[in-house]
Amino acid sequence: MRQSLLTTSVLLAGLLGFAIYCWFLVNWYQDITLAHYEYHPVEIILKSVAILAYCYLAFRFFQLKLKTIRTFDER
Repeated sequence: MRQSLLTTSVLLAGLLGFAIYCWFLVNWYQDITLAHYEYHPVEIILKSVAILAYCYLAFRFFQLKLKTIRTFDER
């Protein structure tokens, strides 16, 4: 019971994080198409860094999980 609650919590937190990321990405794209960054150039840098950091962390997370799965399968 405790394990399924933990799994469900992690899954919901991941879905929430992905939804926030998608919203952030759409907002970033709309700001670029509306030329919002001509007046706020620092904002594009901060948003771009945040998006790239999220992508990097997601890549590292999946890379670690795939490595763990491969190691487990080889036993």
